[in-house]
Order: sequence, then structure tokens, then C-alpha cells
Amino acid sequence: MERSIARAKLQALHCTEALGVEKYNEAFSQLVGQLPHLWEEDIVEDYIKGLPNSIAFDVVKAKTHTLLETQKEAAEIEAFLSSRAKGAWRTLRFPSAYSREWRGERST
Repeated sequence: MERSIARAKLQALHCTEALGVEKYNEAFSQLVGQLPHLWEEDIVEDYIKGLPNSIAFDVVKAKTHTLLETQKEAAEIEAFLSSRAKGAWRTLRFPSAYSREWRGERST
């Protein structure tokens, strides 16, 4: 695939409720694999831009640095929000960003 087409597809890809974070992660990673020589910082920024605001806000607060860390954080936040919406908040393990803040630790 031509680089400019793959880059446009990467920037146009968005996580929807129907798609979910797991499928978004797969599609995003596949496109990134077709684009060598990208800066990790730019990849993470494009990834976060494609997330729903409800997830993106907390992912940014987690201050992740790599795509893999960011994808993992987004999946944990999606699971947290999904469980909370279903009323299962009492038994839920909080995502890592929440637990770090709860313990008074800061992400670096």
C-alpha cells in the first residue's frame, strides 16, 4: 500500500462502540505495520485521536509513551467504563492509571 494512503487510513481510523478498542487496536497496529519510520510519539497521538473522548481523556491522563502501553490502557479503561455502566463497579479492578493515582503515585 502506498505510504500516503496508509497514513490517511491511519488518521481516519476511529474507534466506535460497534468496533470496540480490541478491534481498533488490531486495525491500527496493522496500518502502523505498513508505515515504517514513524515516530512513536506521532503514532500514539494518532491512536489517541481515534479513541472516543470518554476513553481518550483517561488515556492521556495515564501519560503512556508507547503504542503498546497506550493500547493496553485504552482497553482497561474501556473495560472499566463498560463494567461501571452495567453496575458491576464493586468487583471491578481499576485500570492502572486509576490505581496509580489511588496509591498516590504519578505516571512518568
